Parts: sequence; C-alpha cells; structure tokens
Amino acid sequence: MSAEMVSRINDSLVEGRLPCAVAFRLAQELGVEPLQIGQAADTLGVRISKCQLGLFGYESGRGRGGKILTPVREVPRDRSSRIRHLASGGDISCASVFRIAQDRGISRLEAANAVAGLGYHIVECQLGCFKRQAAL
Repeated sequence: MSAEMVSRINDSLVEGRLPCAVAFRLAQELGVEPLQIGQAADTLGVRISKCQLGLFGYESGRGRGGKILTPVREVPRDRSSRIRHLASGGDISCASVFRIAQDRGISRLEAANAVAGLGYHIVECQLGCFKRQAAL
C-alpha cells in the first residue's frame, strides 16, 4: 500500500467511509486492482459504503447492512440468458454482474436486481467486502 494510495483513500472519504464507486475510480486512476483498494481501506479501518450492486452500505436500506437491492419479478430474456450463462450453480460473481451491466447498457444496480430476481446469490466482491452474500 503506497503513501499515495493511503492519501487518496483518506481524501475520498464521505462521512468516514469510502463509497464503492469511488474505490473503483481510485483503482483505475492508480492503476491497481479494486481488491488492492479494498484491502488498503480495510487495513486503514475504513468501511466501504454504497455498494454499486445495492448489497450494503445504505442508511436508508433494509436490514443491518443497509441493503437496497430489490429483486425484479420479470427479467428480460436477453438479461436472463446472460445471467444464467455467467452463473455457477446458484452463484454469480460481482465482476460478472458488472460485466452484464456494461454489456446490456444498464446500471449495475439494475443488473443486480435482475440477478436477485432470478434467485442467484452475488459472490466474490471485487473490493473484498464479502465472499458470499447472505440470502435475501
């Protein structure tokens, strides 16, 4: 963890936390993997907030973790086939959900809502915040 990374993380805090989208932006700007930013934040005692997939970090969210993920009832066929293709068993990785959002031109939260609507669990946070997300 470089001094620049520490400084950039500390300068980017919002109410003492590092928003997920900001962590990804920092990773890109510093030329490192998102996991390195997540690990540095953890070492510094900084919590990640406002997960782009809606899984945690929202004060207005449901439950202890502040979840805003809302499974959709109907998922368009092109999205559902892509999700099923990228899923393994009942799980799909955070990176795969990001890829679906990019490929389909939708927000990451919309992609996560579709994933949840199909009953899949999002696993392996790219920032290292979780390995397996709890069931809805």
